[in-house]
This record gives sequence, structure tokens and C-alpha cells, in this order.
Amino acid sequence: MKRSGQASHTGDVPFVSVIVPVYKVEKYIRKCIDSILAQTYQNYELILVDDGSPDDCGKICDEYAEKYSFISVIHQQNQGLSGARNHGVLESRGDYITFIDSDDFVTEDYLDYLVGLVQSFHADISAGSHVYQYENKEIKQPREETERGFLEPADALTRMNYAKGVGLTAWAKLYKRELVEANPYPIGKYYEDLATTYKIVGSSTGVAYGNKQIYYWQQRPDSIMHSRFDERQLAGLEATKNQLQYIEKHYPAAVPAAKYRCAAKAVELTDILFTSGGDRSVFRKLKAFMNEYAAEVLKDDHAKASIKIRIHAMRLGYYPAKIAFAIHRFLKKKRI
Repeated sequence: MKRSGQASHTGDVPFVSVIVPVYKVEKYIRKCIDSILAQTYQNYELILVDDGSPDDCGKICDEYAEKYSFISVIHQQNQGLSGARNHGVLESRGDYITFIDSDDFVTEDYLDYLVGLVQSFHADISAGSHVYQYENKEIKQPREETERGFLEPADALTRMNYAKGVGLTAWAKLYKRELVEANPYPIGKYYEDLATTYKIVGSSTGVAYGNKQIYYWQQRPDSIMHSRFDERQLAGLEATKNQLQYIEKHYPAAVPAAKYRCAAKAVELTDILFTSGGDRSVFRKLKAFMNEYAAEVLKDDHAKASIKIRIHAMRLGYYPAKIAFAIHRFLKKKRI
């Protein structure tokens, strides 16, 4: 397919907008962009949103835009990941939209695979799988597809919340543009994916999914999941609660999975809290939130055993939980 920088909106070859928010990723951004430039699917535009990055990211983005007519750069004052994604969507022209985080990178068939899924199942959304990529580790060979199918919204929400084949993240997915336009990401909130993906999926006809690994998720020590606890991270609890209320109203079959996600988020935040030293007053908040769902989750055959064990530990109190969570982290590192 010809790379002219002009949108080609045809039924067989939909035009895709690839949106990459960019902030303080000077170390990673070239690898990200180069992986997009290597795509076998070529009917796309690349929108780089420089979110007021204080390093040389903006300059690097401009360098690429000068070389390639299908790359555009938006420079804006810092608004956070949500503001960058939303601005990218406003400036995009694609029939479909995909998001890639600027510290991550993708396989060369990333777009081909996602477009192929939406076309095969006539779906509004498609989703692939990912690889955890650790710094200074060899790049893993991605797993080939062994499963694919179509999920009605209730089934997609269920699998998303149990983290079985479809994730809650914005990336590694392709969306019909109208869905993203109607459900912008919340400005100034942590866990923006968790607060938004369920709405996009819930308002769709369904999700075409495959388990081929097409996305490399960089595990950075300074990411939210690996940084010191910040009480703004409690927005994760609010997001799961809002999702539960939405699912109770629209997709009751997915309620057990949404309750599991509420409890699991409290467990996840407790783990971050403990690695930061562990404020007991915050632990009590997390435990109280978790306890709203603990009894049902502990009876749920679909809930992960590692989550159930840590729920039991949290119910026993601060110190038993701290010990149990430390053991879990140790065993997880050994597996890695």
C-alpha cells in the first residue's frame, strides 16, 4: 500500500489513526516510533502528542514528522495521559483508532492483526495480547495465536475484569472512532483506562479478540504501578466502583467479574502501599473497600487464587497482610 500521507477510507482497507501520547520518555520514544514505522499495514496516520515533555521528546517527534508526511505532532501544555489521548482523537481522521504508550513498542503486524480481527468478526473493537518487557532483559519472542473469537459486550466485560484474554488497558486494541469520541478519558485522574474502557466496550456491538502477542508493555521502575504510593491512586477504587454501577445497570451477567475487579484493585493498591512503607490509615481504607466484596469474591471460582490469598491476609490485619504480600512479591520475582 502506498504511503502518501493521505487518508484512504475504503471498506477493505480502513484508515487507522495511531495515537501516541508522549511525556518524559526520551529513552524509549525512538523504539516506539520505529516499531510503528515498521508496520506491514500501511493505511494509517501517526499522531504524536507531546504533552509538554520537559526533555527532548518534542524535538525527536518533530524530527520524525519532518521525514514522514503521515506523521503529525501536537505540542500542548501538560494535561496528563488523558488530555493527550483526547487531543489526539480530536485531530485524528481514522475510521478506527488505536493507542500506543510512548515507552512501549509493538510487533510489525500489530495493525494488520487488529484490523484483521475487526474485519473477520465485523466488530466495533478488536483486542490482541501483550508481552511484559523488563528493562535490560532480552526481547521475548511473542506468542502466536492459539485462540480467537467474538465476545458480546457482557462476555467481554466479564473477561476483561477477570483479566482472561482481554485487558482493561487502552492499548493493544482497535476502536471504531465513534466509540472513543463518545467516551473521552477523564482529565487529571489516575487509572484513566480503568475509568473508560468499560464504557467503550459497553457501548459497542462487541469485541473481536485473539491471544497473539502484538504489544510489548515496558515495565518501568518509575511507572505508577512501580512507584511510591500516592493517595491520588485511590482513584482506582472510584473507577472500579463506577464500573460496577454501570455493569449492574446494563450488563448484570458481568457483575461478579466487576466485584472481583473492585476487590482486586484494593489488593493491587495495598501492594503498592506496602512497597512504599505502608501508611496504616490508608491500609484501613483499602481494607474497608475490599471487605465490601470479599465474601463474594472468595466464593468465586473465577477469581485468581493469588488475589484470594491476599484478601484473607488483609482481613487478618496490617502485619499478616504485609508478610503475605512480601512473600507474593518474592515468588513473582522468581517467576520473572
